[in-house]
Amino acid sequence: MAGTLNRVAEMHHCVWAIALTANNDAVTFRPNHAMRGMTVQAEGTFSSGTVALQGSNDGSTFYALPTAVSLTAAGIKSVAQLDLAYDYFKVIVTGATTPDLVVTVHALHNT
Repeated sequence: MAGTLNRVAEMHHCVWAIALTANNDAVTFRPNHAMRGMTVQAEGTFSSGTVALQGSNDGSTFYALPTAVSLTAAGIKSVAQLDLAYDYFKVIVTGATTPDLVVTVHALHNT
């Protein structure tokens, strides 16, 4: 199952709004600029689930980031600077019964 993705790009930043409404919903995205910062914010009904940000260099095999970014309740987390070097990222919800989440990823581009 795949979540839905809306992307807003501006000169120095990009925002992805991701809707996750089923267990194992996931959305993959690829930043098109080198980044200097990224945050992940989740809001909505978690239904005992966990939202996590994963990274990949090939776009098909994803792993937890070395400095894990996951949420089990509404909140916001920063991504460690060294974890910004991956080519692809994926937001995924696991362990949920009936989630209804909006995850916002905000990336600041290098200028």
